Amino acid sequence: MMTSLRPHVAEADERAPAWALLAAVFEEPAGWQSRSSDLLYVIREGTDIVGAATVEPGPRSWYIRLLAVDPQRRRRGLGRALLAGIAADASAAGAWALRVKTFRRWSAMQALLAADGWHFIAAQDDTRHDGVAEHWLKPLAARRLQLGVVGANPEGRGGEWIAFCASLAWTQLVGIADTDAAVRERWRAKGIAAYDSAEALLAAHPLDAVIVAVPPMAMRGVQEACLAAGVGMLHEKPLAASLADLLWLQRRLSESPVPLVVGVQRRHHPSYVFLRRCLAAAPHPPAELAIELQLGRKPGQTMSGFRAQRRLAGGGALLDLGYHALDLATWLLDRPLDIIACTCSVGDDLAGPRDLEDRAELTARSGPTWVRLRIDRGGPAKRERVRVRLDDGTWHADRLQVIDPAGSIAFRCAPEWHQAERGCLAELALAIAERAAAPPSPPDLWDHLSILRAIELSSGRAGLLLGGGGDA
Repeated sequence: MMTSLRPHVAEADERAPAWALLAAVFEEPAGWQSRSSDLLYVIREGTDIVGAATVEPGPRSWYIRLLAVDPQRRRRGLGRALLAGIAADASAAGAWALRVKTFRRWSAMQALLAADGWHFIAAQDDTRHDGVAEHWLKPLAARRLQLGVVGANPEGRGGEWIAFCASLAWTQLVGIADTDAAVRERWRAKGIAAYDSAEALLAAHPLDAVIVAVPPMAMRGVQEACLAAGVGMLHEKPLAASLADLLWLQRRLSESPVPLVVGVQRRHHPSYVFLRRCLAAAPHPPAELAIELQLGRKPGQTMSGFRAQRRLAGGGALLDLGYHALDLATWLLDRPLDIIACTCSVGDDLAGPRDLEDRAELTARSGPTWVRLRIDRGGPAKRERVRVRLDDGTWHADRLQVIDPAGSIAFRCAPEWHQAERGCLAELALAIAERAAAPPSPPDLWDHLSILRAIELSSGRAGLLLGGGGDA
């Protein structure tokens, strides 16, 4: 018997068997129903309902609440057909994103989503099933995310974001802004509109969001421009040069909320997402968490640009590379850190005059967990290592893999950051889509407030003047 791979919205006589299939596969309570405004999609094989999905349509995004295929008829492309049919209808209705929530133990669903162009956004605690829900998003090519980049240094993060936005089918780079005339001319030569300020870029183009990749001393001005224009931000780290500036941003966002995603890539990188799941599933918190980040530069290489001057950067190793380590520790443990001790030093492997420390070692507590961070903006090679001591032994992780206490590879992924950057952009697309349906709530910057507070406390322990003009 042939099965039509064209899903359709259920007729009246198809609704009861479709709900029965969904309830059986997802172990939902008897009589569970979705909202009356939801759409119920089905695929039939003869008189049987062999696939079903319930969908909440919205003006900018459609949310797939449940999707199920008859267990006896799997591996026939039915799940992919359901997703394709829903995507086609959503795109025709003007939506530019699909959303779905799945659970960690539904590995087949996760594999289907990954193969179908969906992007993992975030993990969330949930009382049902295995206790860890996953949120995924699929941008629809019919609506491209209109982006600008402020801080367009071709050799820095701005340049990386420009190249990455141009490589995706669902993002469109509209223009850039940079105070450096040479940088602007370089991008204009490549056919990209370039402006000398965020205000000029925002005045010239209707944007969904701005990617903020400017030095710390310029962040507040760009943030004010985006808030005044009501434009969202994908913001590089740190969010501010000081705790006082970040408190200012939090107040302004409460007055004029806009979508805000912080480009903390390690929160999106698959190996660290997997490690966080393992920690959440452990019966007890870790006894110890150690993180080592080493930037890696050639011996004698000059630390140039704003990263060489405290007056411009606001802080050295702690505010720069240390922000990544502190954020990763806070996120993995889901708790802020209490700083105990910190030492900082200027390395002898970097040439040129500078007044910023290049290395830091930090000791902290997070509940019952000892936290030890080692940060080096120099070093002979780029290196990143995470070590976690749990009841069952010590786990190791980096950008490539997670190794369990037995020495086996528990998880492995591509080491490049593109997966994480796609996650950041997908999270931004979701925030913008949700904003179109309802006014946004002020972003919660608690994690970043606690991180900057930890940096300022650590700087005090080390005898540094953060955000001022003193010497390290």
